[in-house]
This record gives sequence, structure tokens and C-alpha cells, in this order.
Amino acid sequence: MVLSDLCDEAGIQPSQYYRWQKALFENGEAALSDKRGQKACDRQIAELEAKLATKMKLCPSFLRRMLR
Repeated sequence: MVLSDLCDEAGIQPSQYYRWQKALFENGEAALSDKRGQKACDRQIAELEAKLATKMKLCPSFLRRMLR
């Protein structure tokens, strides 16, 4: 398939495609990295790990009480 056919299907001009391609090649790493999203994900992981640690501490004492 020819690029112009793909652009027609997507509803864009080939010149727009080439502008996007140039921007990707020049700034690809910055464009594809979402540091805010990664920080939010890291924060959520830390919160879940803390909750899990708390539950792991409580679990043995809970089981001892249930087995009495």
C-alpha cells in the first residue's frame, strides 16, 4: 500500500504525516515518555506495596486468634 493511500484512509495529508514523522525522529523519546504518568504509577505501586506489607503483618496475628 502506498503512503498516500494510507493518509487518505486516515483523513490526513501526506505532508502532515511527514511533519509528525520529523517530530518523532527529532523528539521521539520525549514525546513517548510520560513522566507524570510514570510518577503516578510509581506512587500507586508504593501505596499498594505498603498496604500489602500491613496486611502481611496483620495476617499471622489474625490467624492465631482464629485458631484458638
